[in-house]
Order: sequence, then C-alpha cells, then structure tokens
Amino acid sequence: MSDLQTLYQLFLQLANETLTAVIVIVAASLLLYNLSNELHDRVTRVSSVLLACVTAAYVADVFVSLQPEQLVYELALRLHWLGIAFLPTALYHLSDALLATTGLPSRGRRKRAIRFLYLLGLLFLLLALFGNSLIQPEGSGPQTRVRAGVLFPIYILYFTVVTIFALLNVTRARRRCLTPKSKQRMGILLLAMPTPVLLAREADPALLQLPLINLSNVIVVLMLLFLAWPLTFFGSRRPESQIKVGLLRAFLRGPASATLALVIILNMRPAIEVLGLPGQEFMPFAVVAAILFWQWFIHLFLPRIENLLIYSAEDEDFPQRLRNLDEQILTRKDFESLLEANLATICDSLRVSGAFIYSTVPAHPELVASVGVRHDLSDPPEQLFSRLQDSSTRANGQERDCLQHGNYCYFLLYSERMLNNAARPVGVLGIHSRDEDPAFGADERQTLDILKGRIARALDDMALQDEISAALEGLLPQ
Repeated sequence: MSDLQTLYQLFLQLANETLTAVIVIVAASLLLYNLSNELHDRVTRVSSVLLACVTAAYVADVFVSLQPEQLVYELALRLHWLGIAFLPTALYHLSDALLATTGLPSRGRRKRAIRFLYLLGLLFLLLALFGNSLIQPEGSGPQTRVRAGVLFPIYILYFTVVTIFALLNVTRARRRCLTPKSKQRMGILLLAMPTPVLLAREADPALLQLPLINLSNVIVVLMLLFLAWPLTFFGSRRPESQIKVGLLRAFLRGPASATLALVIILNMRPAIEVLGLPGQEFMPFAVVAAILFWQWFIHLFLPRIENLLIYSAEDEDFPQRLRNLDEQILTRKDFESLLEANLATICDSLRVSGAFIYSTVPAHPELVASVGVRHDLSDPPEQLFSRLQDSSTRANGQERDCLQHGNYCYFLLYSERMLNNAARPVGVLGIHSRDEDPAFGADERQTLDILKGRIARALDDMALQDEISAALEGLLPQ
C-alpha cells in the first residue's frame, strides 16, 4: 500500500509540474501573440498585462519545482507576487477597457481608480518581497511553505472587492452589447475572467491539496484559451476568419509544439527506464522526433483543420486558392533566373554561342534575359517584331516561324491566354546562328519547341503577375 501511495504522490507531483509548465507556455505564447498583433488596441494591450501577471506567477512556480538552494527557494516563493499583486488591478483594467468598447469610456473616476489600484498592487509586491507582514516562508528545502502574514487578510479583501467590481463592469458591458456575437463573446469573458482567482492559492500552497491544485491548473489552462479567444476580436482590423486562422496557427505551432516537447521530457524518462533503455541519452532524439512529426502533421492537416473549424462549405476552396497563389508567386529575379536557365539549355542543346529574350508585353520592349554572346539588335525592336509577325502570317500556319536576320534566328513567342480568340505575342527569342549549319534538325526542333513553350509560359506568367501586383497595390492599402 505504501508503494502505491508513493507512486500516486509521484504521479500527482509530476502532473503538477507538467501542468504548471503548460500554463507558463500557454500564457507566454498568448502574450507574445498579443505583442505582435493589434497592439494599437487598448483591449489587447491590457489583456497583455493580465497574461504577463499569470506568466510571472507560474514562472516562479516552475522555478520552485526545480528545488534550488534555500535562499533562492524563498526568493522564488516571494517572486510569485510579481503576478499575484497586480492581478486584481489587471482584471479591473481589462474590464474597464471592455466597457469602453461598448461606448462607455471612463470619465475620470475609473482612470483614477486604476492608477490607485496599480499603486496598491505595487505596495503589496514590496511587502511580499521585503518583509513578512504579508507572507512568511517557513521550513527548509522542498518543505518550505508560505504562511499568511498579518496583512494577508487585507490582500484577500482587496482581491475580492476588485474582482467583483471587474465582473460587474463586464456584466454592464455585456448588457450594452447590441449584437448577438458581441453578447456571446462578453458572456465567455464573464465566465473566464474569474479563473485568475485560482492564482490566490499561490499565496499559500498549503490551502489546497495536490489533487485540487492539479484540477485548478487544468481549469486555468482551459480558461486562458477561452479568455484569449474572444479578446482577440475586440478592436481588431482583420476579418473574423483571419483572426481565427492566426490564433489556430499560433497555437498549433507555439504552445502545442512546446507542450508536446515538455510532456516527453518530463514523462518519458521514467517509462524508458522501466523498459531498461538509457533515458537520458534517448531523450533528445525523442523530443526532436516528436517535434518533426508534429510539424509534418501540421503541414499536412492544417488546411483540413482550418476548413473544418473555420471556413464554411462554400468558402473551402477559396483559402486553398490563396495558398496556391502564395506558393506560385515568383519575384522578378526568380523569373530572370528561370529564363536564363532555359536559354542555357538552348545553347547547350543546339550548340550555339548565345541567346536572348525580349519581352513585348510592356509599352517599350525590354531585354529580360541573355546568355553567352549577344549582339545588339540592328533594327529597333518594334520593327523586328512587326517583321516577325508578317513572316509568321505569310507562313500560313506552317513550320516557318523563324526569321533569319544578321547573326541571329528570331522566334516569336505567344501567350497561352487568348485575347479576342487569338493568341498574342509576349516576346521574342533570339538564337545565335551556327555558321556551319544554320538550320535545325528534327530532334533539335522538337527540343526547341519545348523550350520555347516554357519561355513563353514564363513570360506570360511574369506579365500576369505584374497585373496582379498592380491590382494589389491599389487594393491592399484599402
């Protein structure tokens, strides 16, 4: 029985350490997400203060679990109050910001109250750090506990009163909401905001037994997610689907990945030792493998998860088209590199010393790529293009689409996009003539036709992308 009790206690302790670290990961990740998005909005800024309080309190808790030396242990217990002291003020400050979003900003009283509460939180922090009147550590090592000081009931009164007023503000804000979605989000906040009250047990860990502490940690993790979800929508300039996608991706790639690695580090070593494997040596490989497979899973299934949780049935294809567009967009340098690679293949395959490409899409034809020996055109590009089109017309659809002029053979390149039911020229390919045999054989002509098609498609894509870029330049600022 004693062995089972010992194993049960070890399990509870390990679960407590894991859940505490998970809270730090989730709170810190949400804080970083806030700091990188919509910081212009007051609700986002104030919710970041609340997340910072939660993160600070639980970081100190994680540090305590590492069992440092006695002096550092006591200091870590006192540093819990970096978050606990300001937590009620952060809740009230957030409730004031939410109330302001419903058209009821502070006329001065709530602002003065917030400033006073931050000063009061600073006073409680100083009392916790530099005296024993608020809290008093007792014991040594892992048995060190925090006993409530003579001023601790005053803090509890402060915590309770401020939290009640914060909830009353959110209740008022919910009543003032006019749309169903706003009421729903305020309702979620009203349920989630009391969650940080569970941090009050950090002031005296002896108040709760380990199973209840683990249960409270699970509730804190869930409520942090419920708290972050509606807060992201207030004051945001982005549409709802973009906000949801951003949160989903941030959660899967941040907290979920870190939590997976943490669970493996904290829980796999005992299991591996039971199996007789070297846990310490195997641990890095297990963590790396888990992260790699998790990222692979996200890459494969994230579009499906987004379609399932965020997009409606009629909108499922649109995000995929956007992702395809993002993957296929090339820079100007990418196009030039692609064209030069095709020109190099032409020179190597046809055994010629040089080739170049002129684009006919812009108002003034321009040289976009060249390889090897290239001579300047003897005629202006416009005249050369006109002669090429005349030559192609006289060919009556036969193989004769080449114009021999000077040291070069010129080929007109056509777009695959039809304009008025007719293909339009997008460029000219110039190939240096071979003195010994200016004509091309059947195999060479087949290779040349393939490469001409690739070059024409690249020029066509480049022109199309320029059109998309010009359209986006006008749309994106709006």
